[in-house]
Amino acid sequence: MTQDPYLGRQILGQYHIEKKLGEGGMGMVYQADQPAMSRKAAIKILRQEIANEEQIQRFQREAQALANLDHPHIVKVYNFGNLEDDALYMAMEFVQGQEMDKVLEAAGRMEWTRAVTVTLQAADALVMAHNNGIVHRDLKPENILLMEYRGRTDYVKVLDFGIAKVLDNSQTLETSQTMAGVIHGTPMYMSPEQARGDAIDHRSDIYSLG
Repeated sequence: MTQDPYLGRQILGQYHIEKKLGEGGMGMVYQADQPAMSRKAAIKILRQEIANEEQIQRFQREAQALANLDHPHIVKVYNFGNLEDDALYMAMEFVQGQEMDKVLEAAGRMEWTRAVTVTLQAADALVMAHNNGIVHRDLKPENILLMEYRGRTDYVKVLDFGIAKVLDNSQTLETSQTMAGVIHGTPMYMSPEQARGDAIDHRSDIYSLG
């Protein structure tokens, strides 16, 4: 088995990589200690072997989108850029909890009161994103983390703005970085217009949340 090149390392002179939390098609996520700030961080590192221009732009969009959002139900970004080996990284708030899809698999359908509690928090996070011109585009149970916070259960954190679309006042539906007809997202939770590859706006997120 190939040794992980990041485990046990200190990167950027401030993050000590402790363990791998997960990995996907785009990259790996690690738990790191940041002694100078007395906190843990989650470090996402883009796979260099798939780091073509499109993937790099997508990764940078996620970082920029999250960095501009300051909301209690959205994971915070601390910083992002290039590591010493030129791999792209993003340092984020470390949160412990369970993805909602795992909760549903273990316990089945939620009681309606619990579902309302979770949905209202996720909706509040989306309002913040939409008011800042950001559409998530991949909202699904695995991107909603449920955690305990200050004695409160089912505290929501919305994750993974990796295919977020940033809108400006002159572009209600499209950006220069997303071509019409290109479909991004998870089919089970897409709005019909998103599944068709049509232009979308914040209403598509609302459909996905429902």
